[in-house]
Amino acid sequence: MENYFVDYLNAMNNAGSNTIAALAESQVLSEYYEKIHIERVLGKRIAEQIRSGEHIAYIITGHAGDGKTSILVQILTELGLLEKKQPLQEEKCYDFQNTTLYTVKDMSELSEKKQIVYFQKAVTAPQNNGSSVLISNTGPLLKCFEKLVSSDMENDGKAFTEQDKNTLQNTILVQLDENKPELIEIGNYRVMIINIARIDNVDFARNAISKLLLEELWSPCHQCPKSEFCPIFHNVQIVRHYEKRVEEFITAYYRFLYENDKRMTIRQMLSQLSFAFTGNLTCKNIRRNMRMPQFKHLFSNQFFGNFGIEPEETAMQIQGITYVNEMKLDAKALRNDYQMFVTGDFSALPSEIRELAEEQYTIFSRWHFNSDEYNQSNQKNSKDVLYRKAIRRMYIMFGDYHEYSLFDELFGNGFQNCQKLITSKNTKHEQKMLKNTIMEALYMESTGVAAKHVSEIPLTIRRNDNLYQKVLVISGKIKAEDLKIEISDGNSRFDDNQNKKVLNLVICNKKRFRLTMPMIIYFEQLADGEITASANPALTHGISKLKTLLRECGSSADADDEGDEIEIMLNKTDSAEYRKLEFADNMLYI
Repeated sequence: MENYFVDYLNAMNNAGSNTIAALAESQVLSEYYEKIHIERVLGKRIAEQIRSGEHIAYIITGHAGDGKTSILVQILTELGLLEKKQPLQEEKCYDFQNTTLYTVKDMSELSEKKQIVYFQKAVTAPQNNGSSVLISNTGPLLKCFEKLVSSDMENDGKAFTEQDKNTLQNTILVQLDENKPELIEIGNYRVMIINIARIDNVDFARNAISKLLLEELWSPCHQCPKSEFCPIFHNVQIVRHYEKRVEEFITAYYRFLYENDKRMTIRQMLSQLSFAFTGNLTCKNIRRNMRMPQFKHLFSNQFFGNFGIEPEETAMQIQGITYVNEMKLDAKALRNDYQMFVTGDFSALPSEIRELAEEQYTIFSRWHFNSDEYNQSNQKNSKDVLYRKAIRRMYIMFGDYHEYSLFDELFGNGFQNCQKLITSKNTKHEQKMLKNTIMEALYMESTGVAAKHVSEIPLTIRRNDNLYQKVLVISGKIKAEDLKIEISDGNSRFDDNQNKKVLNLVICNKKRFRLTMPMIIYFEQLADGEITASANPALTHGISKLKTLLRECGSSADADDEGDEIEIMLNKTDSAEYRKLEFADNMLYI
């Protein structure tokens, strides 16, 4: 018995030849679309505002695969204007509650002439007591606004200057960057431009996994005679059984990418998840004589783009798999490595996964002890490395590691703490601990020496090569009471995670510095005495900006107005010693 949902999943990723379901238009027409469709906060908000009678021109922009078309479908469905499996039209004006709603499906599919005509209809809808929703990429958006505004100015007898063009472009680009949920004025038009690429979509993955596991989607598999040895159905059962563990890792992985400017689109997430479940196998491919199918096509292996211990070349076309391999998460030495690889103890894995791990352990043990040819070959080390990676993938995806911070080992010390701070409510104690970490890190950054329980940060003049210096000139000081952690709600009411927090370091009650996840992880590493050289330009720029803010706010308490006195710091093995040097009468006094 075939389960056609498997074919639908395979069509979602670009690791195979059939990618028709990856296109939003095709998804809408599928019988499975409604079953796995996830309502987005943005779609709900727009539908609510239209229903309330507000007349607004909405322009939704973003990257390909960000779900722009799906949001338009959601809006029309919630308003009762679109039937199931009904295709979207190029443009359409709907009658709704004694008013109108004008929609444009995708500006990038239109000729330049149509773009201008449809765009003008959309932005003038509020002036005609209606609303509109228009989907557009950045290019057509800028071009149409320029033509519309320049035409209006010419009709008024004014010239559209280069400065006018720059002002218009800057207004739009600033909005695309800041993504504020408010109307902006461009020429004679008031519109709400929403850049979906700036919306935090990490929680989509958690909801997507739950949807893909729905029992009704897999009911044909229960009657299938192949279900007993089918690796696809095995993945569904395993992930369903340990759904919380799987969701925690995948959400943490996508959170790390998002906070490091590698945001995944909705299409890219679904592409990786679909491949993880099926490996692009079809029901016809499943045979009883398949070799170790449940291990070879295990969800944890395929999420990383592997069939068993071997990487699958076609899977590297999937962006999420490319990223996870670049990060080498399954190559990182973990706290549990000794237990698994030396003693052969896989008790940290759930029973169903443990059996697969023990089977692989037995196979590799036999190769080591019984095959002289294998032990003497160059293949030995490479195969061992691949074997260990496969076991780690099992542990990362399904293991019981909640007694310690595995995610800190994978993504950087402090990740788990930071993830909690920015995605949920936190206590004063947690804020205090973060402040202490930052104080210790800044002390290390400024002096080159690790210290605990820091109450004051000397702002020093150091060499650029970060070599240890015994003597440092102090240009100012920042005390503990000069720094404060400020946590506020995220600034977008369109984010899928409405509990998202923004962390700022307030300096001397005057300056605010945004604390990003890469910055907090960097502080955690510094506070622990790790010497790190970041290749992240955004992080390097952020550190330089923070140093500047600290110098602007920091001041030497006993600074001499005449400039005849300087303070130095002597780094000693047990503690730091401060000395003041005074220049007077051609003499140096200490």
